[in-house]
Amino acid sequence: MHRALKWTGALLPTDDLAAAVMDLRPGEVPLEAAAPRLRYRWQRIARSGELTDPPSFLSPVRFSGEVTRIERPWHLFQHCGKAIANDFKLLTEGRRSQPLSSLNTVVGDPTLIFPEEGAVVEACTINTKSGPVYIGKGAEVMEGCLIRGPFA
Repeated sequence: MHRALKWTGALLPTDDLAAAVMDLRPGEVPLEAAAPRLRYRWQRIARSGELTDPPSFLSPVRFSGEVTRIERPWHLFQHCGKAIANDFKLLTEGRRSQPLSSLNTVVGDPTLIFPEEGAVVEACTINTKSGPVYIGKGAEVMEGCLIRGPFA
């Protein structure tokens, strides 16, 4: 079963999602694979008038990528790691980070740590096994801090 993908600011942008938008032609509407829903969810959708089938004048295009929506306040915390990982790629692409001091301990891939110019990071343990670590311009990470990615 597929349903029309409602494009709102609540969608977490991903590379796949951006590519799908850029590939659409006039008159096309993306469809996403619908996850199994509970009966009350379908009833709520029907009452709210949420679009479940695209209008007949639009051509459906299947989108099979992952769709993450921020619909509830706790979703900000649940999906924060995904957002940081996506943003890390965008913020660091084609750029060179400031070198990380040898006084720091890195667990995981050191290329997933990006301290901006002017960031101060000394005598810290940084773990990138679960995701990237981005440290912004002018930030100071104090001695003894433990950072586990994804982190910004």
